[in-house]
Amino acid sequence: MHGLKTHRITEGDSLQKLARLYDIEDWRQITILNSLEEPYIDSVFFSDTYKDNPKVAKIGDIILLPKPNGDDINISNRRNEEIESLAYGIDIDINGDLPVATTIQGEIREGGDIKLVAGVNNLAQQLNTRLTTKRGSLIEHPDYGSDLYKYNGLLDNGRTDNKVIFEVESCIREDFRVKDVTNIKLIHKGSARYVSCTVIPIEPGTPFKYEYILL
Repeated sequence: MHGLKTHRITEGDSLQKLARLYDIEDWRQITILNSLEEPYIDSVFFSDTYKDNPKVAKIGDIILLPKPNGDDINISNRRNEEIESLAYGIDIDINGDLPVATTIQGEIREGGDIKLVAGVNNLAQQLNTRLTTKRGSLIEHPDYGSDLYKYNGLLDNGRTDNKVIFEVESCIREDFRVKDVTNIKLIHKGSARYVSCTVIPIEPGTPFKYEYILL
């Protein structure tokens, strides 16, 4: 992630405290990177004061932190797409037809360059990979993946549907770049089944519709 770090807000946090903790010279860089406004952090449990203000971080929120002193990033001159690329990563586009409309199918272009996927598009691609991977099949990563394979071939009924929805939601939430998952539902369309939801990424990205087709 090119030096960007993440921090989960806990009780008593302030931007000045985080700047000292992570050796950041100017705490205001954190506000710019995360589009925060005063009071920046509401670090009081069960507070309703700023619950509807997305520009004030709450306990449990994950925020981005710039590089420490001496290796700064020029946040003020960086476009939003570049910030998102740093926040959510860049990778080879392996899936092609992703549920985020701006994603381009992966292939080698005429000049020999490999098409890449970045920002929230990369996040969506990696959610696909996580859900498709059988949990425990990745060496040294026993908890990575999902248990969706257990429901392949089972009769479609309310009980199975609920288990599938729970598994998909739980798996998506395991990605540290995901702040919340809403509007999740399982849709039957002919012989096809897919889970549809809204993924809310950590700042600075915006919510996007995500769909995962079940086998």
